[in-house]
Amino acid sequence: MSSEKVKQNIEAIQLWLQDNVILSDERKEQYVQWCEDLTAKFEAACQTPLKIGLIGGTGVGKSTIINSLAGAEISVTHNERPYTNKVIVYHYLDSPQSQTANEHMISCKHDRQDISHIILFDFPDYDSHLFEHRQMVQEVSKQLDIIVWVASPEKYADQAMIHMMSELLQSSQNYCFVLNKTDQLQQDETAQIIGHWHILLRQNNIIEVPIFSFSALNHDNTFYDFQNWLFKKRGEHELKEITRANIDNQIQLKTKQIRQQIDCKKIAQMRNDLNKQMNQLNTFDSIRQKDILEIISPDALTAIHEYLSIQSRFIWPIGLSFNVMGRLKQVRMKNPVNQVSTGSGDIFLKTIDDAITHIQTHPGVSDSNISLLDTYKHFIDQYQDPRQISPLLGKIGLIQSTYFWLKQWVFMSIPVFLCIIYLSGIDQVPSVESIGIGSFLVGCFQIIVKLFQPEGLVAMISLLFIEIFISMQLASQWHKKLAKKSQDLYQILSRYLCKQLMITLHDRLQPLIDWAKQAQLDCDKMNAFD
Repeated sequence: MSSEKVKQNIEAIQLWLQDNVILSDERKEQYVQWCEDLTAKFEAACQTPLKIGLIGGTGVGKSTIINSLAGAEISVTHNERPYTNKVIVYHYLDSPQSQTANEHMISCKHDRQDISHIILFDFPDYDSHLFEHRQMVQEVSKQLDIIVWVASPEKYADQAMIHMMSELLQSSQNYCFVLNKTDQLQQDETAQIIGHWHILLRQNNIIEVPIFSFSALNHDNTFYDFQNWLFKKRGEHELKEITRANIDNQIQLKTKQIRQQIDCKKIAQMRNDLNKQMNQLNTFDSIRQKDILEIISPDALTAIHEYLSIQSRFIWPIGLSFNVMGRLKQVRMKNPVNQVSTGSGDIFLKTIDDAITHIQTHPGVSDSNISLLDTYKHFIDQYQDPRQISPLLGKIGLIQSTYFWLKQWVFMSIPVFLCIIYLSGIDQVPSVESIGIGSFLVGCFQIIVKLFQPEGLVAMISLLFIEIFISMQLASQWHKKLAKKSQDLYQILSRYLCKQLMITLHDRLQPLIDWAKQAQLDCDKMNAFD
């Protein structure tokens, strides 16, 4: 697995640990800390530099190769070396310097980002100091990951270099050979030297090793092949360090442990159970719709009737008759369905509560006190007082039309008008010219006189009975209309309150459903990890 893939896995697990809803907070903190420690371990492994040693004779161009790799002048030339018997170590500013804590090495820092993960060891020229510093070269070379043997056309067959290869304890698999200064040769000469060099190396049991020929000054294509080869080795070295740190194996073991703890099969079963209970709850809607208002308030129908009565407008005789009829009949409307107790609803919701109890005990559930039965009882308690129905009725508006208001005036006015005509003694319709103040006063006087006569008393008593009869008839009609209207509003309010109840119950259960859905998604993400 590549280092980039390992990094992506660590980041994915860390993100999952932070966002998942399954693990408890305590367990989540433990895993997040583990992930942070693993990230630090991974970064340390990735930042482990590749140590490359350059060994060659005098004038082969090691410094030029170092500068070409860095893309800038960072090397100390042969004439500028403060100590000809020490290894110069070129490393990035922030690189660990523990490897320089050696009496045989001198640290030289640089700021070249391109080779920040590479440490270059520039050894003294072997042909001038080999005998005196053999022990030093052997000791320092043990730290190296790659040894680059640098030669020139004049020194590629130098026996001193061949002898040094046999002295070092480094595996030849980590060798790389560079023939520098090929700009001094023809193409066929370069090929001839490389062929001869292969023969010399094979004679010393050094086979299948890369040999690069280029001019470090000119930066030809072969130099870039050499540079890419080193960078590839750097990537292999990084992956080797990650493997040595056992990071990928730790990720696999930890994800396996997490899968066992979250138990995705159990999460899936929980979600199925919740879906079943939600379907059961939906059936509760149709059961309760007919009797919810009676459960909430047995006097709800009476309250509706009283509210509608208050909203009605009457002429005072009709209003008086309406009130008298209401008292005489002791109007107390009965519910169209039988008296219903909350017992069936309690049992139904208690069953659902029992079914979801095991889900609420899951450590990842934040709200473990969800009870549909308590929510149901609280809802009923809110509307237990019949006066709580009034705010709902206030949205109804006027139920009495202007027609009924005019009808009252017409029916009550016609008998009075006919009685006035009878008592005034008018036997024909007077002309407009004959109507005046005098005739009006005369008519009023005749009415007053007749009131004290037998026929006047009979007329007034008849008028009184007629008005009472009309008032009672109109009041009775309105009572019947209000009774039907009350029944209709009762059904409307029952449906409304049932809908509100179902919304309340659904809202109470929704957090648990959302948790189960997210938990299932978290399980899918965890199972998708490689």
